[in-house]
Amino acid sequence: MDNLSRDLLIQMWEAGYITLFMGVESADQQVLDQVDKKTTISKIKDAFEIARKEKNAYHCFSGAGHAWKH
Repeated sequence: MDNLSRDLLIQMWEAGYITLFMGVESADQQVLDQVDKKTTISKIKDAFEIARKEKNAYHCFSGAGHAWKH
């Protein structure tokens, strides 16, 4: 999600994409750090906001818990 931008979405749309699928490991910064995702909650939120503003269809996938989280 670090590379998602308005310009990239426009190029993708012009190339014919229909739906953007975004995988989000977690909404917990500690988990993102532990699995070494090299991203932040802020960057994830920004990516969804860009897609929403451009009125793009998108789906989010996320994990359902981690062994160290109880």
